Amino acid sequence: MRKEITTIKNQRKVHRLKITFFILIAVIVLIGARWILQQSINNQELSETKVNYQSTPTLLIPGYLANRLTFDGMIGSLAKFKLATRAAVIHISSSGNISIDQVANLKKDNPLIQVLFQNNRSESVQYHQLAKLLKLLKQNYHIDSVDLVGHSLGGNVIFDYLTDQHLQKSEYPTTKKFVNISSTFPGDENQGKFLPRKLQILNISGNLWNLKTDGVIPLKGNLQLGKIVTPFVQSYKSKVITGGLFSAYHITLHENGEVDKIISQFLFS
Repeated sequence: MRKEITTIKNQRKVHRLKITFFILIAVIVLIGARWILQQSINNQELSETKVNYQSTPTLLIPGYLANRLTFDGMIGSLAKFKLATRAAVIHISSSGNISIDQVANLKKDNPLIQVLFQNNRSESVQYHQLAKLLKLLKQNYHIDSVDLVGHSLGGNVIFDYLTDQHLQKSEYPTTKKFVNISSTFPGDENQGKFLPRKLQILNISGNLWNLKTDGVIPLKGNLQLGKIVTPFVQSYKSKVITGGLFSAYHITLHENGEVDKIISQFLFS
């Protein structure tokens, strides 16, 4: 009798495991199918996008604990549709040593430069290292102007650099455009007055399932940037992306073809 009960329990356990397994497989298949659909949508968005070719390089700054994956998809997509050129990957060590892996001209055909920090946690360290890098680009590569794109903490790093009153601005390239993707700016309410007067800003927010957040950054917090900068810069534009996990979530915003299109049209118009 006990053996029969044990056998029945084991059969039920195996049955539950099989059901769980098939549910997991179904979820994986659905996620994969949705991702493939999103890529198709992305390709459609970018295939219809038109830009002008410029010499100003764009530096892309990732967020907290981020790595090459943050902007690699966007860079690849823009390069695939010939909207921009993958020009270089720059590694900055924790001690500030700069290594430049250049694969194309840094001043031709909308060059994109991916910046990767070994210390990918500290906002203060990164913004000082960004300043050092920009100074080097002007001195050694004769780059007189740049555009800057930052995701999450990367947006804060760029904002800190742009509002640093102690930098001798003549030693650094002029920043023409700044794209912020989903950041908040606590404590920066009075810093807008230190921004370059000719700066153009595009601010992109995520609105996941219309919940007024991208799952990490509250929509209200990101939109606060407009109040900080509007009186002091040449132009400020804001775009809210409303959608699901594959289009409006914090870490998928930069994988969204609509976002890629908006950014490329802003930078390369």
